[in-house]
Amino acid sequence: MTEVGHEDTGIPRALTVEGNLIGYPTKGNGDVDIMTMVDGTPAVCASESSTLVNKNCVRVARSQGSLNYDNIYILMAQAYWGNEAIVQTASTSDTTGIDTTVAGAVGLAKQLAAFSITDKTLYFADDTGFVYQAPLMPNATPAALARGQMGITAIVADANNAYWANGDCSIMSVPLK
Repeated sequence: MTEVGHEDTGIPRALTVEGNLIGYPTKGNGDVDIMTMVDGTPAVCASESSTLVNKNCVRVARSQGSLNYDNIYILMAQAYWGNEAIVQTASTSDTTGIDTTVAGAVGLAKQLAAFSITDKTLYFADDTGFVYQAPLMPNATPAALARGQMGITAIVADANNAYWANGDCSIMSVPLK
């Protein structure tokens, strides 16, 4: 086993890997960090209040309000994560902490239930039971695929259908347009 890095204050949750980058949302401080894995040199993601210094770590988002800890993606040097009822993105090398909205839930939703990215398309579900599809681009307008779903826990899609798991143990699907 080899330690590739560590977080000094947050607790890393979902992981994503692309090349020598590994990214994750952190529970406790609400950050989204991207580590560069270098042989023999563990990365360090340090908080501003720490005496440690970031080493091979880029904090692409800071103190997010309500992170989705179950999903994160790195695709073509862009990180994608959920915060409140929206999916956000930033370059994996961006140290400004400024991110861009990809798409968000409509209406009274307060939190993402799940999201996934497939073939340049974002699929996501919110805490009010809606399932959406949106192009993977800034400020995309989502299209509702389903509503009235209960306790969505996961979502994924293939070339023909979107699939999601509900809290009642059902797995649902809908054809893609």
